[in-house]
Amino acid sequence: MKIKSLLLGSAAMLLVSTPAFSAERLVDFGLGTCDALGISGLTLESDDNCLAISGGVDFEFIVGDYNSTVPWVDNFPLGISASYDELGLDGANGSLESESSVGWWLQFVATADSDFGAAKAWIKFEDAMVLTTGGTADGVAVDEAAVSIGSETLTLIFGKTGSVFNDGNDEPLNFLGLVNSEMVDAGVGFSTVAATGGTVMQAVMAAGDGITVMIGLEDLQSGTTTLAGGTLVGTLEVDQDWGSANVSFAYDDVFDPAVNIWNLQAGVTLEMEMATLVAALATDNLGYWNALFSASAEFDIFTLAGSSEFNSDGSMGFGGSVEAEVADGIALSLGARYWDTTADPAAAQIAGQIIFDVSENLTATGQAGVYAGGHLFGNVSYVSGELAWAPGGDFTAAIKAEANSTGAYKLTTTAAKEFD
Repeated sequence: MKIKSLLLGSAAMLLVSTPAFSAERLVDFGLGTCDALGISGLTLESDDNCLAISGGVDFEFIVGDYNSTVPWVDNFPLGISASYDELGLDGANGSLESESSVGWWLQFVATADSDFGAAKAWIKFEDAMVLTTGGTADGVAVDEAAVSIGSETLTLIFGKTGSVFNDGNDEPLNFLGLVNSEMVDAGVGFSTVAATGGTVMQAVMAAGDGITVMIGLEDLQSGTTTLAGGTLVGTLEVDQDWGSANVSFAYDDVFDPAVNIWNLQAGVTLEMEMATLVAALATDNLGYWNALFSASAEFDIFTLAGSSEFNSDGSMGFGGSVEAEVADGIALSLGARYWDTTADPAAAQIAGQIIFDVSENLTATGQAGVYAGGHLFGNVSYVSGELAWAPGGDFTAAIKAEANSTGAYKLTTTAAKEFD
């Protein structure tokens, strides 16, 4: 769901912001093509095009005894067991194991001026694991490849890219979040999901006063013997001083009357002087719905937050937290969450966390808590500690140690850098 739509119109929103004036006229005054188009960062340019280059690399190495899953909770939308999501805890299996991963992405965006605004072509490569006889090997995948043309009010997009479906404004504000929300990747979800993104034709329209309308015909890719599916997607976004809101609808599939999947998601975030309110709803063609409500209030040194979620099958969850900055560079959090479903025993988690700024670029985080109920035969307590380093230059690194009462433990090392 959220990456949550890794690219939720990432390309689209990038395009709308590009000025629609004449690059040729500005070059006459001594500006290069990239300067004339308002593009900065890592660039190359010709007389007509500005090529912007961006990318990133992520490294992760884990070692420990953690590779046996201990089931905690799951959910069964509408009682359909074939489509359930679940949350599990790390469990010990008595042996030392390790794993490593290196992920990367590289994107090129070429922009030129036209009589209709910015004309763009972009391609994004990323690491892809390829199955081999002896295991897996690194490969290269084309994540995006698309073209667009657009003015300040209308942008047209064609190619392979993300969806204009917006499933935002739906995340709980409390420290631990909510259980069902985590199972659907932090928000509200569906029991059956329409296919979006992929090969698309899209239009992004800026209606003024912070209002954007997006429409797309997506999931148009087809095989040698199959008809392109075609999902109709429409989104309305509002971004104003009071906060933001979105409504998105997806209908799959427009080219096959035998298939009738649709999703509707709406969310709103209200920003007030001392408080923030979030409300969201997701529903689909099977009659399933998932609602979420959350609120937080800021006081002198602490923040209170509470959240709730409800599903049409009778499941419900609640969460709350208090967070306080007790001293300069020291923040404490205490939170709990509860999940009750008609299919399984109720489950709960309680945890405390401390964040300490060791220095300007080094942060230490410690957390301890307990999982209870659900599929567990007893409580599972855990503890973790992390050192995160951000020395600048868009470089980050961290080392994290974790252990729980099942005997599981692991040490995780990460490092990453992005550039543009």
